[in-house]
Amino acid sequence: MPDIDKLLSLIDENEVIQVTRDLVAIPSITHHEGMGMVRYYDTWFGGLNIPVRKYPCGDD
Repeated sequence: MPDIDKLLSLIDENEVIQVTRDLVAIPSITHHEGMGMVRYYDTWFGGLNIPVRKYPCGDD
């Protein structure tokens, strides 16, 4: 069982705010918006050296 208090202590409030702002700024309202978010998170997690698996869906 994860130590929730430990996990919560690792969250940087300013980084959460910036990630949210960046996601809101993705200029799209079509189904392609999802892929923009995937690319964003892929880059963001990659910068933290966290491996990411992407699963294709449809034509994307």
